[in-house]
Amino acid sequence: MNKRIARRLAFSKSRLREIPTPTDGRRAWYYDAKTPGLALAVNANGRKAFYFYRWGNGKPVRLKLGDLHTISVETARRVAAKHNAQIAMGEDPAEERRRRRSGLTLSAAFAKWMVYSKAHKRSWKDDERYFRSYLEPLKHKRLAEIRRTDVQELQMKVARESGQCTSNRMLALLSVIFNKAADWGFEGANPCLGIKRFSERSRDRFLQAEEIPAFLQSVAMEPEPWPDYFLLLLFTGVRKGNLFTMRWDEIDMDRGVWRLPDTKTGLAVVVPLASAAIEILARRKARADLSVPWVFPTTSRRRSKKPHLVEDLAAWRRILQRAGIEGLRPHDLRRSLGSWMAIRGASLPVIGKVLGHTQPQTTSIYARLSVDPQREAVEDATREILRLAAIDGERPQAEAERPGDPGAGERPEQVGEVGSPREG
Repeated sequence: MNKRIARRLAFSKSRLREIPTPTDGRRAWYYDAKTPGLALAVNANGRKAFYFYRWGNGKPVRLKLGDLHTISVETARRVAAKHNAQIAMGEDPAEERRRRRSGLTLSAAFAKWMVYSKAHKRSWKDDERYFRSYLEPLKHKRLAEIRRTDVQELQMKVARESGQCTSNRMLALLSVIFNKAADWGFEGANPCLGIKRFSERSRDRFLQAEEIPAFLQSVAMEPEPWPDYFLLLLFTGVRKGNLFTMRWDEIDMDRGVWRLPDTKTGLAVVVPLASAAIEILARRKARADLSVPWVFPTTSRRRSKKPHLVEDLAAWRRILQRAGIEGLRPHDLRRSLGSWMAIRGASLPVIGKVLGHTQPQTTSIYARLSVDPQREAVEDATREILRLAAIDGERPQAEAERPGDPGAGERPEQVGEVGSPREG
């Protein structure tokens, strides 16, 4: 290190900016009077950068902290204080930095994660999509260089641009990559820990009674195969990915069941087929080329790389526009079947079995999709309470004057058959 120009002063932003450029072509060094080891180097071209420089454990340690225009004096002092503490504990800050810089980048860690994901997760394509869409800004950073502030900034950016639920999914993927990296020798902390995720409310949109006529009429106006496709999506309650890959050899028309060998949960599911669904399938089978295994095969004009349907969004937009319906998604047809089962009195275990749920809390949403069953239960209980109250006291005025009430205008003891009239 050149010691020809070496001065000590209390660093401040204004003082450091006033330091002149060396005129002899050599680098000039200035040392902070407050923090040992913190230095400012001024090059012949006028560039100014913070360094940490001091002897530690019998050898010199010199680390660049950052340029004057990129980090503040306070930040440089905090980093220098951290390095001083490491040296006091016998550690080598330079070795730690070399170890961080030689570690996995997030991109490399994700590639290793995908090997695991493809072997154990049916939703591995979602991981690819989330990484490509939202984690690209961090992909060249090494895992040890990703800070909690980096993650928080990205979390808020994704929430603003793509929604809070998407931000939560991105954060979950990043966190699981860091957790898995520990198996590959990464010794750093997971920067996602302690970051609060956005609260989520389960989506409860489904086809309302007044929307059903317009929806079905609009579906019928679509070209093949969309009317059959969307009606089966509604009548079976399956996920659209399962319906895209529906095969003739999975359907037992006589028993009225469709056996799904591979679902999102990884378990086989037997889907009961309503008579309306069987009619659609029978009609399609009668005119289908059974050498093709798919119920909804693709056509050459669609130019799809898949042998079956893969997308329904354009048709879905047309249907909603004609029907004048807003805020409905294809997946809401699955929820519609579950909610109307609940409205008609089906129990939650039965609904969960039909929809292939493995967790009771997944099915519990259908208990609140419509207030009609709850309202009827409350009405029944209220009527009984008022009936019993009328037996042993004066009937409430509102109940006594209700038009059409068989007990209206009668004395309390004349209403009902439970108990006996009061004496006196």
